Amino acid sequence: MSNLISPTLLMRKPNEKKVIFNGFCNLIHKENTIKTKVKIFYEWIPDIKIKIHIKNIPFIMAHSFADSGVIKGPNFEITKFFISSIRGFINADVTGYLDGNFKIGDIKEKQKIFKIDFTLLNLKSYFGKNFFYENSKGKHWSRGELKFFSNSTELNIHQYFKEETQQDLLNKYGGFLSTHGGCIIFKEGINQFEYSYFIKRIGLFFSFINGRRSYPNFLKIYDINGKLILRDYTTYFVDKNKYVSSWIPQIIDADFQDLWPNFLELTESEDDFERMDLIIHWYLEALNNSGFINGSIILIQNSYELLFNWIFNEEKIIISSDSLEKIRASDKLRLLLDKFDLEFNLPEKYLEKYKDEIKKDPTLKDFPYQFTEFRNHFVHFKMSKKSKLNNRPEGFSWSLLNTSIFNLEQIILKILRYKGKIRSRVHKNLWRGTNEIDLK
Repeated sequence: MSNLISPTLLMRKPNEKKVIFNGFCNLIHKENTIKTKVKIFYEWIPDIKIKIHIKNIPFIMAHSFADSGVIKGPNFEITKFFISSIRGFINADVTGYLDGNFKIGDIKEKQKIFKIDFTLLNLKSYFGKNFFYENSKGKHWSRGELKFFSNSTELNIHQYFKEETQQDLLNKYGGFLSTHGGCIIFKEGINQFEYSYFIKRIGLFFSFINGRRSYPNFLKIYDINGKLILRDYTTYFVDKNKYVSSWIPQIIDADFQDLWPNFLELTESEDDFERMDLIIHWYLEALNNSGFINGSIILIQNSYELLFNWIFNEEKIIISSDSLEKIRASDKLRLLLDKFDLEFNLPEKYLEKYKDEIKKDPTLKDFPYQFTEFRNHFVHFKMSKKSKLNNRPEGFSWSLLNTSIFNLEQIILKILRYKGKIRSRVHKNLWRGTNEIDLK
């Protein structure tokens, strides 16, 4: 029987106040030091912030404290924060915000990290592995376990809510909910510099799976003996609750587990991570409709351009650098799609929808041509082309965007050597579980 990963952040409903420190600290300003009560806590709405409340300090000190003051607590020191309100005339209560970076504890220069427990907020529900666990209410089972293994790590994720409960809570309250607990074990240990890089990689990995940013938060860091050496309360990226469709299949299988080691291998160098970070960033922004249809098309084309340059130019595949400069954007996209065995035409769903219009203009079915024409019109605006684009069928730009997102998902997954099922966003059947395809 497995143990449920202990939550580093326990929330029974979204946006619950979480106090991370409540006690006495020394406030140091120039030559003056006073001891007073300090509370540090998370504020979730409208955006995640670490809030600080300082009680009963001299009014003059309160007004000058933010510029050069230091707050010293047990195992932490705060040198940067922003005052939002001061109340009182002789002795004042001060409220403010930290800069988003807050840790309690310390990692020594040569000390190694062997385990990190963390929380994932607003991660989608899934059907993972069965596992059984026991708590004060008895014995339970869940299909909410993900297990990933690489040469250097073991990564485990446990889901805390049933799918219906999680969705009902987020629909009712919005904002942020601690939905999953995670634990990563490092076989050889990592240092404090590698720690920061691993947090970025874990965050990007789960954001791509989720379709919304979901980086690890409320981290607990342990040494080789299992001793807790640091609590990291830094506000790493998390997107507010919003429904977006993700590519992940209904049921997680063994093929899915290979994504993690392949992702680590792909992002081993910081240069390759930076490329993948940009590609997935633009993908997420388009998926979440941040730039509406027109802006999202531009964002996806940015990802295509970066992928093309990465694969064909920097990896020196087939084409010389001189030739690359002369290739049309539509032909670059054809080369990219061809390399990953993807169709040039629009998906069957849209070919059927626009069959009458395609009879009159066969170029409408040519995805690379139509997609890059749309993008070029927005970036290199020309009145001469505007009427032609305006004559496209109703909803055609959305069909192009949806196809481009689906193609990008497949390219990223093929780069990660994924062989399993994915949810097709261009499938004729939209019922859950019946709209999946095998990634070839």
